[in-house]
Amino acid sequence: MIIFKYQRIIRMIIIILFVTIINIIQCVK
Repeated sequence: MIIFKYQRIIRMIIIILFVTIINIIQCVK
């Protein structure tokens, strides 16, 4: 069950990173 918990956290981190990258790209444009 610990792996499942980490999977949720990793998924949230990936989503946050994706959103920040998109924001940076839009700012550069």
